Amino acid sequence: MQIDTGIPIKILGIITQGRGSIFLEEWVSLFKVEYRLVNDLRFTIELPGTFSMTNGLKKEHLFVTPINACYMRIVVLAWNSTISMRASLVVTSCSLCLSNADSLQGSISEMACMCPRGTYKYTSETNYRALSLVPGCAQLSTLADRMLHTYAATAQFNITTGTVGGKGAVTFDRQASQYIDGGPYTSMIATNGGFTAVSVVKFTGVPGRYERIYGFGSEIPVNHFSLRRQSWSDTLGFQMSSDTYDCRVYSAPLAIIQDNWLTIRVKYTSSNKTLRLSVGINTSSVECTTPQNDVILNHTYAGKSIFGHDACFKGTIAGLYAVDTALSEAEIEQVVAEMYASNDILQTCTGCPTGTYGTEEGKQSVASCQKCHRGKYNECVGANSRDMCISCENGKYHKKLGASTRNECKECSCRKYCPRMD
Repeated sequence: MQIDTGIPIKILGIITQGRGSIFLEEWVSLFKVEYRLVNDLRFTIELPGTFSMTNGLKKEHLFVTPINACYMRIVVLAWNSTISMRASLVVTSCSLCLSNADSLQGSISEMACMCPRGTYKYTSETNYRALSLVPGCAQLSTLADRMLHTYAATAQFNITTGTVGGKGAVTFDRQASQYIDGGPYTSMIATNGGFTAVSVVKFTGVPGRYERIYGFGSEIPVNHFSLRRQSWSDTLGFQMSSDTYDCRVYSAPLAIIQDNWLTIRVKYTSSNKTLRLSVGINTSSVECTTPQNDVILNHTYAGKSIFGHDACFKGTIAGLYAVDTALSEAEIEQVVAEMYASNDILQTCTGCPTGTYGTEEGKQSVASCQKCHRGKYNECVGANSRDMCISCENGKYHKKLGASTRNECKECSCRKYCPRMD
């Protein structure tokens, strides 16, 4: 079996499976892998060792070292009953650096994305817990899990399908049942005071019944959060449910406009048990009868439900963000703005605070920002030079490191003087 990727791509491994559920005894039990960059067998490279399967169930085989290839060949060495195999590649795409960070061509790690002078890489405690689409690829994960292979995806990232001013979006084909699974997620809704989910989506083509934008949850025990089209209608519904409670809120009719971008905000506040759904400028809300508990979600799907019989999504998602807290309105609008610009929602290059400056690229914390010397101050965020620390005026002084305003400069007392020192 040979797979042609069309263009050179970074391959992390392969996924194999037997013939299928009807023919459980037919699978390839031992094989090796060869690859090459060009369509010429003379340049074939064989991966060391062999790969095995003990049954016909789906199995992932990760390579010791990722490879760059255009052609991947599976050479069968042994099989059970009949040579039968289904196979796909585990690949990674080029993810986008932070909005104002840069990296060299050929970089292979997020660490290669360097924040400019005067800034440092920052993420809030809330965003460290959040789930979000990763800019530039079909991946849904927390910040901590981005470099781990804890997700699955059949949906595709497309640089041509994003919002105006954006850098692409993830497309979902309903007929092919395409989706993303971000894996398990613990949502501390009761502990942290609520839940917020923001998405920027576009329903495309002919409306489909119960299209799921996302479905987070587990079947045993039942814990389920979902945002979906109501039947074939143009109404959206959001549901939080378990074995012991069920709370639902629905948008007004005509909320869904096919082939148009929609901004959808969901917010649950634990203190008053209010569940709110906003589509654009229109908002609906209900008061839930039972408070939402902390939950463990086995799957975090984008484009499908946790229940296999429910319909998948047909359309495009430019942004998806969920976190176990009730964000303020200003915080929600900031998330929306980052989505439409295709920026990383979970982290950013933020400027050194007033009273400090930064002279080197690639800094990871505010501790890298240096304080202005005594007798100087800086009122600007993101200062990238010591020269941006301004001396107090003639006749004024201060003894503080990191002064952030000229008001901290004090006048010399009687019988003393202080010339300006630049």
